[in-house]
Amino acid sequence: MPALAYADCAAVVPLGSCTQSGLIDYDTGLNTLKWCNGANYYNMSSGSTASTCSQAGLLEYDGGLSNYKFCNGTNWIPLANGGTHGLSAQTKAIDYRDGIMTWSNGTNWIAMVQVPAPTHKCVFVSSALYTGAQIGGVSGAHAKCTALAAASGRYGTYKAWIADSTAGSAPSTSFSIAGTTLPFKLPNGTTVADNWADLIDGSLDNAIERDENGNVAGLPERTWTNVNTSGARLSSSEHCSNWGSTSGNGSVGRDNEIDSDWTYKEDRVCSDSYHIYCFEQ
Repeated sequence: MPALAYADCAAVVPLGSCTQSGLIDYDTGLNTLKWCNGANYYNMSSGSTASTCSQAGLLEYDGGLSNYKFCNGTNWIPLANGGTHGLSAQTKAIDYRDGIMTWSNGTNWIAMVQVPAPTHKCVFVSSALYTGAQIGGVSGAHAKCTALAAASGRYGTYKAWIADSTAGSAPSTSFSIAGTTLPFKLPNGTTVADNWADLIDGSLDNAIERDENGNVAGLPERTWTNVNTSGARLSSSEHCSNWGSTSGNGSVGRDNEIDSDWTYKEDRVCSDSYHIYCFEQ
């Protein structure tokens, strides 16, 4: 499912505006769901596990059953028949996806909060460092990017600018944003590229040297990539055994560079620890 909500890359998005009755949002600061009456948000959850149902209207997530429940004042009532709501098959099912509450109409997932249209795509270099083995494959790199973005208050799906031995793993193929006309910006608002074509033309407007929190990442100024300037896989061998080993070599770029070196500068031993680039999808 594509991302449903987008955060301004230059600032962490707080609880959404309460301008329409019935909107639901998640307050990460209080760890609780809130509903909007058209003017103000009110808690829908006690912020604890689904144990005591004492107030009608509370809504909580039962991790054991992978299901949302609401309180009718006496008992917890499941909102769906359990299981992960990966497919929208049950009308009125509710799920929390890509940083936003959604409900099912039986066919599609519908956002339960106001979703602004994106004006750009966020890009950053990870604050964390990883050996070739710690990346955990291309999928592990993608998961790390999404987790880092979420921890900094940025919603949606993020993917790493990285490739393994398969050509289809590269950004030019695996990124849903490949070909976008939206600009790419750092968390501090600085433009990296005007659009996808500008991103892959061999040079950047500014270096991708800010991490997910907007800080300069600093040393070592290297990132695991194995990706060439066009966004395609660079090498069929220099990828730390598909980013799962500390043996061998992996291709790296320099996050302080704006020429082609930003994505590929040299090969380094897989036991070294470097950053990864992360792109909002």
